[in-house]
Amino acid sequence: AVSFLSIPAGMLVDKFGPAVGTVVAAVLEISGLIGIAVCEDVNRETGFDLFLVSFTMISVGGAFTMFNAYSAPFLFKSSMNVVIELTACLFDGSCIIFTFFKMAYDAGVPFSTLWWFFVGLAGGVYALLILAWIVNAKELKESRAVDSTPSAEEAKSPHADSLPSKPLLEQVRTLEFVAVCLYAAIQVPRSNLYLGSVDLTNREYALLYDWPDVDRVISIIGLIIPLGFA
Repeated sequence: AVSFLSIPAGMLVDKFGPAVGTVVAAVLEISGLIGIAVCEDVNRETGFDLFLVSFTMISVGGAFTMFNAYSAPFLFKSSMNVVIELTACLFDGSCIIFTFFKMAYDAGVPFSTLWWFFVGLAGGVYALLILAWIVNAKELKESRAVDSTPSAEEAKSPHADSLPSKPLLEQVRTLEFVAVCLYAAIQVPRSNLYLGSVDLTNREYALLYDWPDVDRVISIIGLIIPLGFA
């Protein structure tokens, strides 16, 4: 779902700005979190798997949130690369929260209570994000307008004909674009396959060889993987 919606989501943010994109992300994300908070009751009463639908909404909402965050570096020109790296690190490392969720659940906190708490936290965070984008909308627009019009010195620069300076349709016909697409086509499925199978592999190993420490190892892996992506 995220892969199919990436381009339309990026176009929406480019056209209407990150404030509108954040509103869309908030609706999807908070609706998905509410769905997970009530999914047990819904499944018990109707047999409908609301968890799958809600999880998909959270995935798409999270993708929207990250696309919006890529506008933030325009507000911090002197630290643009640092802001981009922080965005990527925080997005990849955010999954570490589920390790703490498991600890709380094992300690006796009800499943629905955990997710209702997360709904409240997400509501507060998204409200602040929307407010921040609205407050900085003028500055962001001016920053992008300056970037889109190169100066006379930039036009004479040897980098004036670089890939970022070309229109989109010209970029997709370059060797660099093809190389990046091939790299992504190999690396993204590889990482997703690992993330989706590492727990299953460890549990199968534990069943075959009576490995009592499998839960502890899986918890450690859950802490290490976000740090590795960061």
